[in-house]
Amino acid sequence: MKEVAVIAFKQSYANYIKASIEVYFGNKVSIKAYSVSEIDSKDFIDEKYIVLSGFIIFKRVYEKIKETSVLQVIHFTLSQQQADMLKNVPTNNRILLVNIDHRMCMEVITQIYEAGYKNLDLVPYYGDENSRDKSIVTAITPNEMQIMPPGIMNIINIGDRVLDVNSVADLAAKMGIDGIFNTEEAQKARNNVLLTSDGIEKLLGDNENLSEQIKALIELMDDGIVLTNLTNNIYLANQKAKAILKNRSEIIEDFNIADILPELKIDITGDSKKQKTIEKIISIDGVNIITRVSTIYSDDTGKCNIITLRNFDELEEKQHMIRSKISGTKHEAKYIFSDIKGESAKIKETIMNGVRMAKSDSSVLITGESGTGKEVFAQSIHNLSPRNKFSFVALNCSAIPENLLESEMFGYEDGAFTGAKKGGKIGLFELAHMGTIFLDEICEMPLTLQSKLLRVLEEKKVARIGSLKLIDVNIRVIAATNRNIKELIKEKKFREDLYYRLNVLPLEIPPLRERKGDIPILIEHFMKMMSKKWRTSPAALQKICKYSWPGNVRELRNVVEFMCNFDKDYIELLDLPKDILNEKASTEAIRMEHSIGDNHQSNIMFLLREGKRFELFEGILKVLSSEGDNNQKWGRIKLEETLNEHGYLFTETEVRYGLRILNEMGYIKSTRGRGGSQITSTGFELLGNIITLKSVSK
Repeated sequence: MKEVAVIAFKQSYANYIKASIEVYFGNKVSIKAYSVSEIDSKDFIDEKYIVLSGFIIFKRVYEKIKETSVLQVIHFTLSQQQADMLKNVPTNNRILLVNIDHRMCMEVITQIYEAGYKNLDLVPYYGDENSRDKSIVTAITPNEMQIMPPGIMNIINIGDRVLDVNSVADLAAKMGIDGIFNTEEAQKARNNVLLTSDGIEKLLGDNENLSEQIKALIELMDDGIVLTNLTNNIYLANQKAKAILKNRSEIIEDFNIADILPELKIDITGDSKKQKTIEKIISIDGVNIITRVSTIYSDDTGKCNIITLRNFDELEEKQHMIRSKISGTKHEAKYIFSDIKGESAKIKETIMNGVRMAKSDSSVLITGESGTGKEVFAQSIHNLSPRNKFSFVALNCSAIPENLLESEMFGYEDGAFTGAKKGGKIGLFELAHMGTIFLDEICEMPLTLQSKLLRVLEEKKVARIGSLKLIDVNIRVIAATNRNIKELIKEKKFREDLYYRLNVLPLEIPPLRERKGDIPILIEHFMKMMSKKWRTSPAALQKICKYSWPGNVRELRNVVEFMCNFDKDYIELLDLPKDILNEKASTEAIRMEHSIGDNHQSNIMFLLREGKRFELFEGILKVLSSEGDNNQKWGRIKLEETLNEHGYLFTETEVRYGLRILNEMGYIKSTRGRGGSQITSTGFELLGNIITLKSVSK
């Protein structure tokens, strides 16, 4: 025999529910009634089928319920006799409806109105004396006399409500029991239940006959969908809704919506002339959810609610996709910080600052000479920021004519000006919503437009040309310039207030001439990009490193592409572009080169180009320099043995290769036969560079 546990706060109420259920099930099931306090003393509820009188009971006993248990929340309604008791209630005065809480008051009021007594002016009362209208002297209560306020002259106690037939049918279906209405006693009880002619079962169908098509339809929807009946009990919810509400309750069907989403405060007892659809943003587990409650009315009375739940962030992502499709252009950032090549202290510090700025949402102003990679840094900041799922929209303020720049930035409406595109156009600020807008060459923006930009940044709203409607935009601004903004401010060519609004996080990109040690790394990187490989003569390397690079990294890339087109394995001095060959070193460049050392740049170039053999060259040079007499010559076999003694495990082929390359570059002098090898002065310099590089990289 199937065992059922009935749980309520009071033992007497649990006994009443048990007796009501037994009328329908007879001896087909074994039912035991429990108070909540009795359940508290148990480890688990042993019965498989558990009947609860409300959501608050579920929360109280949740930890005692086994995973295999089957739950049923039962609901109550009015009987025919209770409805008849209201026939003689006077309709010319306001009447209190007394029950244990506001929700239960509204549930009974709704059922009374459904019974046809819409002419009664019912006021909920649940024990709050401060807000009670003391002039009301008539009250109706479903047997809650313990909270009846004083001063009530006319009390209509309609008694405990009866079991809703739908709850009984649901419980029978879950237990797989048929024929619960076949007995005379069950038929009598069923006929005593007040049946509404136009209730929720007429609108959506009850749990027994709800069509599979409707279930399938709401499952296909991207939004969470919750359907409630006339008393706001949840009839149906799709998986999306259950996922959104899972931390509030793993089970939501059959519970009242006020228990699951108390923020909504749904009232369907009002007339249909009032607003039928209400939207509200609430927070569920830290996630912003847009809720929309649509009430279905019949005969000017609310019958049920359809509640939609939409994740605000997911909605923003969809809008971002739609805006991108409308514009017909992909606005994406392709660069990340690892794409910025260099090992110099200056570029490493700049990258580190950029990484820190990516974590913030403040405006960034990037300054640096033309060709230093300002947009690469801007894209990298965006891709590391929380906005990386959304658009990176770049706008070069100097590339668009002044009369078109405003329409590009803010968009325009249909017919806004002569030549305007039919249907209007979305602006770049709208496209960048939730993402980042990069304003390159910001100093070239006209003063009139600078003031409009400042207002957009302050108010976070844009208005298309030809429209008064303000559109919310949530964007991060990264601006860039190669000009001296402070000088432009002094000359009244740039707004000082806009400068301070943009310059929250300043980022200065160093020119290539200040990080010449990165030139070899950049050349290697560009060669890989172009699928080319060549070596450079010492004279060409020295000239490359002494060049001032006014075009910075962009110019270096062009030079590498220039040399790749020679299709040569070895680049000599005269193969370099004329701009490099013909440059006369400035006094500052000569001073810098002197402080660096004549051979330093060539040495760095060599080491980074041969990076994988770094340890091989270090070992050979260390051994060759280990004897005080620089004139001593080492034979290859002796050199190999000494290398092994020092822990360098190189093959004979590797040692031969190392000796050949070092000899070709002039770092050692080798003679054929038994002449051996010895280190040169430039070899000692190279060894010093190796030791320095290793200490810096640690």
